Amino acid sequence: MSHKKRVVAFSSTSPALTIFRAVLFGTIFGTIFCAVLLLICAWAITSIGQIPQDYLQTIILGVSGVSAFLAGLVAAKVGKKRGLILGAICGVVLFLICLLAGMLHSQIENAGAVLMRLIIMSLAGALGGFVMAGKPTKIK
Repeated sequence: MSHKKRVVAFSSTSPALTIFRAVLFGTIFGTIFCAVLLLICAWAITSIGQIPQDYLQTIILGVSGVSAFLAGLVAAKVGKKRGLILGAICGVVLFLICLLAGMLHSQIENAGAVLMRLIIMSLAGALGGFVMAGKPTKIK
C-alpha cells in the first residue's frame, strides 16, 4: 500500500485556495487601478483649477465603483466560478482598503457617505464578477 499524505487546505485544486487567490488578485488589481485612476483625476483637477466639493465626492464614488467592478472581473476570471460572490468580496475588501487609507489620512467622512461607498463598491464588484462569470469559455 502506498501512503500518500493528503493536504486539502493547500492543494492546487482546493476551493478555499482558489477563492483566496481570486480575491487576492482581484483586490490587488482593483487597488492598483484605483490608485492610478485617482492620480489621473488629481492631475486633471489641479490642471483645471478649482472645482466644487460636491463633484469631488461624486468623482471618488465613480472611481471606487469602476475599480470594484474591474476587481470583480479579475476575481471571476481567476476563480472561474462563483463570480457574483467573488466580485462582491473583492468590492468589500477594496472598500475596507479605501476606508483604512482614509482613516490613516485622518479624513473623517459621515456614516452616510461610508455606507453609500460600501453599497456601491460591493454591488459594482458583484456586477463585475457576474459579467465575467457569464462569459462563455473557449472550447479547445
